[in-house]
Amino acid sequence: MRIKLFILFVSTVGFFQSRLLAQNENALWYIGGKNWVMDFSDDTMHTYEINRDLNMGLDNSSICNLSGQMFCYSNNTTVLNAEHDTILGKQNVCYSDDYNAVYQNSIFLPSSDSNLVFFFGYCDLVNAPPVNFRSSGMSYSVLDKRLNNNMGGIYDGLSNVLAINDTLVCNNLTACKHANGKDWWVLTKEFYGDIFYRFLTSPSGIVGSLEQHIGPDNYTDNCACQSVFSPDGSTYIFSGFGALVYIYDFDRCTGELSNERWISTGATWGAMGVAVSPNNGYLYISAQFSDHPFSRLFQYDLKSANINQSKITIASSGDDTSGVVEFQSSQFGNLQLGPDNKIYVAGWGGSAIHVIDRPDSFGLACNFQYKEYTFDTFLSGIASFPNQPNYSLGPLPVYQFSAGNNKTIIKGDTAQIGSANVAGLLYSWQPALNISSQIIAQPFVFPDTTTTYVLTVTDTSGEYSCSVRQDSVTIFVTPQNEPELPIIIPTLINVSQTGHFKILNLPEGNHKLEIFNYLGQVVYASENYLNNWKIKNASAGLYLYRLTLASGVVMKGKIVIVR
Repeated sequence: MRIKLFILFVSTVGFFQSRLLAQNENALWYIGGKNWVMDFSDDTMHTYEINRDLNMGLDNSSICNLSGQMFCYSNNTTVLNAEHDTILGKQNVCYSDDYNAVYQNSIFLPSSDSNLVFFFGYCDLVNAPPVNFRSSGMSYSVLDKRLNNNMGGIYDGLSNVLAINDTLVCNNLTACKHANGKDWWVLTKEFYGDIFYRFLTSPSGIVGSLEQHIGPDNYTDNCACQSVFSPDGSTYIFSGFGALVYIYDFDRCTGELSNERWISTGATWGAMGVAVSPNNGYLYISAQFSDHPFSRLFQYDLKSANINQSKITIASSGDDTSGVVEFQSSQFGNLQLGPDNKIYVAGWGGSAIHVIDRPDSFGLACNFQYKEYTFDTFLSGIASFPNQPNYSLGPLPVYQFSAGNNKTIIKGDTAQIGSANVAGLLYSWQPALNISSQIIAQPFVFPDTTTTYVLTVTDTSGEYSCSVRQDSVTIFVTPQNEPELPIIIPTLINVSQTGHFKILNLPEGNHKLEIFNYLGQVVYASENYLNNWKIKNASAGLYLYRLTLASGVVMKGKIVIVR
């Protein structure tokens, strides 16, 4: 049985809500054995040491709160909070060993509800001939930031939910935002088969797994080495222990891959790391060779008609001019685009990190900095960086519009609907009733009755499969307020013509009426006068009245009754 196909529906009110907040989830990177932090919370990245017990030398994932403070981190054997206490222990993760010997095997993704976080992780590695290091499946958990005094806990019992029961290529778990800029596509590949599995975190919960048959169907390398999406989510890169790196177009609307092509790095020990420049134009690959120089860093032009031929060598491990040859930190491993738009290059363990300072620049102008950061303690394991997607990726244009919020107006008034114009979109409003224009983003409407206006938007670029969307807004119309008429109290009443004392234009409400004779004696009183004083039996003569309106206004005067 390969796959569990399911949709997890969540009934709790507010589980998934839209949020429009700054993205700081990748502000802190825990790296290496058990001590170092790369801090991006300021304009310049700086490093410092902390005390922690979890080894982040290989598998490495973490996520910060929106304020940029660490929420939780993992090496896929356990999940710890900011105080280094356990959120998910051995019984709550799919991986059971004490140390995860590969990287990019787990990932944290924020949900549409800012209080919740998804944790996806591969299950145990399959260590069996003829090929080692395959994953036996994948599971996910849901964490709630509000639990345990805001230190985090398991949401509604959702921990270690088996998502894929199939042998997977390890080292390639990654994610990209859906076209709506809120939900996430999670992507991974089947081992020795042509299936890419994908999940979608949606307002209903987790949707998937969905399968797509594409890519190498005989992939038998030990692991993939690293997979990554371009910053704009349009391209997916898949590298392995072999010389080949696969490139696909990615559809953020459907989560599907297309237009497969590949490049050969010539590596004998594999393309260890991949990253794409902030402008989405250049692909950087670290590759390992059996001959000197053992480690080399390449730049490829993703916009070139022949990506293979665009290769430029940016650096090699033989470029070490420090005078001290430290084999491990002289190698190039895992790559990661940082929040500061620099690409960080992990050493093969060791005590240094290299930096591509200007990755948007062509060739050597990218300004590779060898051993830009050195550490006074050894970074145990293959130094890797947190497996983090582009948290700041926004929605595609077709998801950037809105029909606006429902409004209530008085009949005869005007309301503006829609949202700011988005370039490249065509607008069409229906019905064509009492509207200033049907083809602009923010028309004015003046309906006579409550009306729902439906907006259809079409993306004219032709670049995306989700090119048409609809939204609606309702304008509730209330009747015009009738002008208030003056209260008219009769002063001369002929009982032969009327039998009741009628006050004209008396507004609704509890109004008190008191009638006095010429001696000042009360002859009639009502706390809620409804024009019901029968005067046919009243004696002719002069009377006084006092009308106290519900508003508190008091009206006084004289009444003459004749027969």
